[in-house]
Amino acid sequence: MWTIRRYVSAGGRDEVGDWYEGLSEADQARFLTDRLELLRASPISDAIWTEPRFRNLKAHGLGEIKTPKYRGVSYRLLGFFGPGPSDFTVVAIHGKKAAKLTNNDFKTAKKRRQMILANPECAHAWEI
Repeated sequence: MWTIRRYVSAGGRDEVGDWYEGLSEADQARFLTDRLELLRASPISDAIWTEPRFRNLKAHGLGEIKTPKYRGVSYRLLGFFGPGPSDFTVVAIHGKKAAKLTNNDFKTAKKRRQMILANPECAHAWEI
C-alpha cells in the first residue's frame, strides 16, 4: 500500500492541503474516491498508476495525478515517488483549464522534490 504525501514548506505553507480544503465536500469525496483512495490502496507493483489517473513525466523525474473536472477545471497534482520506497509525494498543483504546464511549474516541482529529498520532514502524510 502507498502513502500519499504532500509538500509543506518549512514555514508551514500547505498549498496542496489548501487546494483540497477549497473544494466542495462533494468534490473532496469524489477526489478521494476517484483518485487518492484508488492509488493509495493499489499494490506497490500494480498497474493502476497509469493513464488516465496518472501520467509519468519521466523527462522531469515527476508524475502527475490527473483529476476529474471540479467547477469546470481539471487539476494536475505534480509529484514524485519518494522519499520512502512506498511514498508518492505531491509537490505542486496546476489548474488545467486551457494552460499547459510551464517550465516554471516543472522548476518549482523539481526544487520542492530536492528539498524533500534533503529534508523528508517536509513531506507530510496525507491523512485520508
